[in-house]
Amino acid sequence: MVGMIGTGLLIAVDGGGSKTDVVALDSRGEIRARVRAGGSSPHLEGLERSVETIVDAIRDVCAQAAVPVVRSVHVYLSGLDLPIEIAEFRDAFSAAAPDLTTALVVKNDLFAVLRAGTQATDAVAVICGSGTNCIGVRHDGAEVTYASLGMISGDWGGGFSLGEWGLWFAARSEDGRGEPTQLQREIPRHFGLETISAVTESLHRGRIERGRLIELVPVLFALAEGGDAISRRIVTWQAEEIAVTAATTIERLGLTDVDVPVVVGGGVVSSGNPLLLSLLENELSRRAPLATLTIVSEAPVVGAALLALDAIDADAEAHSVFEEAWHTHVPAAV
Repeated sequence: MVGMIGTGLLIAVDGGGSKTDVVALDSRGEIRARVRAGGSSPHLEGLERSVETIVDAIRDVCAQAAVPVVRSVHVYLSGLDLPIEIAEFRDAFSAAAPDLTTALVVKNDLFAVLRAGTQATDAVAVICGSGTNCIGVRHDGAEVTYASLGMISGDWGGGFSLGEWGLWFAARSEDGRGEPTQLQREIPRHFGLETISAVTESLHRGRIERGRLIELVPVLFALAEGGDAISRRIVTWQAEEIAVTAATTIERLGLTDVDVPVVVGGGVVSSGNPLLLSLLENELSRRAPLATLTIVSEAPVVGAALLALDAIDADAEAHSVFEEAWHTHVPAAV
């Protein structure tokens, strides 16, 4: 039986478009079990499948931990961008696993990214993975969030957008409407085709999944560093978008006169591309001179686990124990 007692497991969950990480730890920070499952973003998988994936992974991690009692569950999930989406997920989760809801926290995964990068109570986090999102927090509890629904909500960026823009410019290079770019040659080569037209047709006909456009990010980075003007323009746009979003968030929080940490995570940034990082650092310095940029390569579930420890007022030793254990504990796949 899974119940609620003071010495039970703390369950930390980070769910995204491609994977779901779940960690079971105790109040001392010791990792009792850790698993990785498939993607669980409600935007991509649907709400029912998202909940099913997460609940199954939690059941599995509890079984591996051989501890039948759960003290709290902290779910930080990509795709929970609006208050109604958080409420709908909480309701669906509670219906599917009523025994796991006594101490349930459900929030956007950006809060886990933020905690993985800083303990500051005045801070901003930006994620640039398959898409982009941003949050800002202030010591008095104020928060700034964004809908992060793509172009319809004024949001842009991330791997899919970069790949889509690369293909757009390459198509116009091929048909003569746009400037020449080496993307015209390298994008078909990546997909094993001869022309951009063939790539376009394959995407349209479903022979290439549209989600694979994210694969073009390394191609774009390599060409940008090699001097391709169009590729560099797209990378510059991405750096500017991250910086302007972070700076605007700082301004909306009324923290322009404070040294605010700006934590940036997600695969596009944590890949460490020197050009992107240099452009981002320069642009953020120009727009928010007092901000301190921190690139987070740590998995967001680390932040989720630290937040679970924070919630029980665990001491510094417990936090240190967890962070050390994280790097030596190998996850099981489910």
